[in-house]
Amino acid sequence: MKKIIFITIIGLLIGVSGANAQSFLDKLDKAVNQIDRASKSADKASKTGNKVLSLLGGKDKSADNQTVLQISGIDLAALKNLNGIVESVKGVSATKMKFNAAKSVITVQHSGATEDLLANIQQASKDIFGDEHVTALEEGLIEIQLK
Repeated sequence: MKKIIFITIIGLLIGVSGANAQSFLDKLDKAVNQIDRASKSADKASKTGNKVLSLLGGKDKSADNQTVLQISGIDLAALKNLNGIVESVKGVSATKMKFNAAKSVITVQHSGATEDLLANIQQASKDIFGDEHVTALEEGLIEIQLK
């Protein structure tokens, strides 16, 4: 009889602890679901914000590419002129110019491919350089040798 009572008490304790564990796991699952829903709504809000910005003409900074123009043999006046031309090219959002007598640099933030950027710059600056002056062209880098 003692064995039956002992086994019954053990069974009840295991059943109660199992129910408590299941309750804890249910609460944990509910918290994970809430976090997942919050993450999804934040993603939706971000996408909606990007759509609104694109409709209003705002620029999506994540779509900008950076290309470095390395120009050898250019004087300061011609570099300033070229920088002004690059700034006015379609798709360019910003430029940063550094002058050095040996090799000057213009860093360009733009949308689209580097080849398209070069073609647009060449159309606007035919009097400064042509195809024969381009010594290297790869994604993110254009090297130009003027002299």
